[in-house]
Amino acid sequence: MAAGRVPHPYYPLDLVLDNYVPNSNSMKETLTILFSAFGVIAIGALALAHGKRNSTLKGFSNQSTFLWFTMCGFIHFFLEGYFGINHATLAGDQTTFGQVWKEYALSDSRYLSNDSFILIMENITAVSFFLKKKRKEKASKIKNGVHAHRTFFFVCKKQNTSSLGVPCRSSPPGPCTTTSPLATLPN
Repeated sequence: MAAGRVPHPYYPLDLVLDNYVPNSNSMKETLTILFSAFGVIAIGALALAHGKRNSTLKGFSNQSTFLWFTMCGFIHFFLEGYFGINHATLAGDQTTFGQVWKEYALSDSRYLSNDSFILIMENITAVSFFLKKKRKEKASKIKNGVHAHRTFFFVCKKQNTSSLGVPCRSSPPGPCTTTSPLATLPN
């Protein structure tokens, strides 16, 4: 072991971990904090799901699915996002998330050694969760009619119906009012 280097419990034992600091909490304390946070998130998610009884969250299986995706969101967005941002200084990190990652690295030391595959994999899962959430928000807006005129009513014909046969939205009776360039195409 080189002079000035702190010994660590990660394999291989000759792995160079600059600025390594042992966890200030024991594994039991770290996991207690993590699972307590999971419990608070689960209770909040279930309270939210219970309050929405008349929505799509009605029923045990839908509420369980909602809880599952809430927990996955926490793990992917916060835990993996934290790793993606702080991977270079994780060996010396004493925050709760830093200590969780150091406990996790006991099973796979690549998480502390700045392994490029691990970094890319964790960043992809954290970012893809965020992008998936944004895509669902946009789909929800479309479903609720915010962008309905772009999806169903984009080409109006002389019969005052769209190309899908759905009646166009127009205030006075008469030709459909649309700004789509496709509306000027001949029949």
